[in-house]
Amino acid sequence: MLAIVAYWALFVAGTTVVSPMVGSVAPDSPAAEAGLAEGHEIVAIQGDEMRSWEDVNLKLVSIIGFSGELNIDARPEGASDAQRYGLPVNDYLVRQDPPQPLQTLGITPWQPEFPAVLGQVVSGRPQIRQA
Repeated sequence: MLAIVAYWALFVAGTTVVSPMVGSVAPDSPAAEAGLAEGHEIVAIQGDEMRSWEDVNLKLVSIIGFSGELNIDARPEGASDAQRYGLPVNDYLVRQDPPQPLQTLGITPWQPEFPAVLGQVVSGRPQIRQA
C-alpha cells in the first residue's frame, strides 16, 4: 500500500528535469556545420520529442552506427518555433569506448554558473592563506 501512495505522490508532484539547452558548440564540429548554436533548446532528434538531457543521450546512443544526416530540431533562444538542423555523421559513435554522444557532435550542455561564496572563516581551523 505504501508503494502505491508513494507512486501516486510522485505522479501528482511530478519530477524535475534539466531542459536540453546547448551551452557551447565546438568549431568545425557537425553541430557547428549545421548551424546549431549556444542557447538553442533541443526539442526533437530524428522526429522524437526530447524533454531532458537524459532523453537526448538515450536517443543518441540508440542510433550508434548511423550514417547520414542526423536531424535535430532546436528552438533558438527567445524564439517560439523550432528549426531543423541536419548534422552530418558517418558511422556515429562506432569504435568509441565509452561512447561520447554529445562531444562527438561538438555539443556541450548548458550549465548555470554558481560562483563560489565564502560564508565565514572559523578561527582555529586550517584555512588557505594568501601569499
